[in-house]
Amino acid sequence: MATFTDAAWSSPESNLSADEYCSVCLVDQNTSSPKVKDKCHLPIKSTPGGPVNKGALRAVASALAGGRGATLPGVDKKAVARKVASLMKEAGMEPGQGLMNMAMSK
Repeated sequence: MATFTDAAWSSPESNLSADEYCSVCLVDQNTSSPKVKDKCHLPIKSTPGGPVNKGALRAVASALAGGRGATLPGVDKKAVARKVASLMKEAGMEPGQGLMNMAMSK
């Protein structure tokens, strides 16, 4: 079971190594070592092993819907939407209808 925080959200990318950053992201498209940050997307934690940030979950839901100009090429948006919806429910948050539609799409 995940732990959650309501702390203000800011991407931790500049504060973490590539390996650490990729470990806090929902999507890691690295296929070899060493890892590079450009292939990791949708961070949900500030630190490896830290709690999931509720603000990050809202930001990811927005990015999946195309918010902030996010395109996320090569990302299985349906799988990510399912994970985010599951985490939001576990955190006592209400996933939006758009996120649920994406998670349930065929």
